Amino acid sequence: MFKRGIMVLMCTKEMLEKAGKEKYGIGLFVIFELSFLKPVIQAAEESRSPVMIGATYGLAEAGGGESFLAHMRVAAEEAKVPVTVHLDHGKTFEQVMTCIKYGWSSVMFDAANKPLKENIKLTREVARACHAAGIPIEAELGEMPVVKDQDNAEFPKEMMTKPEEAGTFVKETGIDILAISVGQIHHFPVMEKGMHPVKRVAKLDFERLKKIREVTGDVYLCTHASSHVPFDALKKAISMGIVKLNIGTALSSVWTDTLRKTIIENPNEVMAHKVVEPAEKAVKKEVAGYLKVLGSTGKA
Repeated sequence: MFKRGIMVLMCTKEMLEKAGKEKYGIGLFVIFELSFLKPVIQAAEESRSPVMIGATYGLAEAGGGESFLAHMRVAAEEAKVPVTVHLDHGKTFEQVMTCIKYGWSSVMFDAANKPLKENIKLTREVARACHAAGIPIEAELGEMPVVKDQDNAEFPKEMMTKPEEAGTFVKETGIDILAISVGQIHHFPVMEKGMHPVKRVAKLDFERLKKIREVTGDVYLCTHASSHVPFDALKKAISMGIVKLNIGTALSSVWTDTLRKTIIENPNEVMAHKVVEPAEKAVKKEVAGYLKVLGSTGKA
């Protein structure tokens, strides 16, 4: 797999299949902007862990558009451990095809806000195009609430993935990865004593997860918004069949908090790399911690 010290991009399905068989999770770490790339990949290399890096198309556009897409792929190719590149929450056929054009390893097409029949129809059409190009596709069934008061978070059960729909959705769309909603929440932490602590308060419905696993066959299961799930619950979810776990807020929070703190404590520093470096180190530490929780350390 190694050639001149550079790792060839692994297929996302191959990465997830190995993780599923060996009962560990693959973290998809959201790259909010390009300075996140180095610490995420360094943490993976030092932990000898496979990882996925990903971004929404909106983040890609904000980060430089096509140059961002190319930079992500090159960073993954140059890593010394398996790294795949994934489109997160692609909203249109064009977004999906653009990421495939730039060599991304896998894509997500998200029509979860549509009625079930429309979600199936749209997703099936995109899946056919992705598979024709040899690219695995993720889709989502169910939604997650954006919670303002995370200490008293309530999750409307009707928003969760319905097991009776999950089997049909997978069969009729032909997708490879199913993102499910079983109690995760989206939350943007508020400042407390100068920091934005990410509170892991989501309560996963493991009985629902069990039923979904039973009716979805060999499709790979994924949880988004994993930053707010307690570590013990993440480990249990992995033991029950979750293989891909998206982590974003925990990284963005620690990066911005550390950057803000560095600027305040060093008012005369004008060298940009010296200001950003502590934030990158904080992200690297956060990623390394998650890799241990997911059980992927030493699996590369």
